[in-house]
Amino acid sequence: MKKVVTKRTKEPTLGEFFTFVKKGFAGMEKRFDLVDERAALLDKKIDHRFALSNERMNSIDARLGDIQRQVNKTQVMVADVQDDLTTLGAALDQDSERVVDHEVRIKKLEAAQA
Repeated sequence: MKKVVTKRTKEPTLGEFFTFVKKGFAGMEKRFDLVDERAALLDKKIDHRFALSNERMNSIDARLGDIQRQVNKTQVMVADVQDDLTTLGAALDQDSERVVDHEVRIKKLEAAQA
């Protein structure tokens, strides 16, 4: 490969050097400002997403609370129905005994009259 030889006409002065460095830092400052703006925008988006997530979680909590209350009411109703059925079962047992007793009495009365 061939080397490219450049011809220097003059050495940069100290002022030119510092001007060059200043422009470089100014360019970097602009880039850092852009990065800061992007980071701030990203922070806002993240905060917004967290706020939405919190709202959704609160909504889910409220709905779960409603469901829990409905389940509790249903459990109470089922317990009441079980109590009623138990009571009805006992009453039917007593009525069945009375019917059998009446049948026995009627058969005895019919046998006595015959």
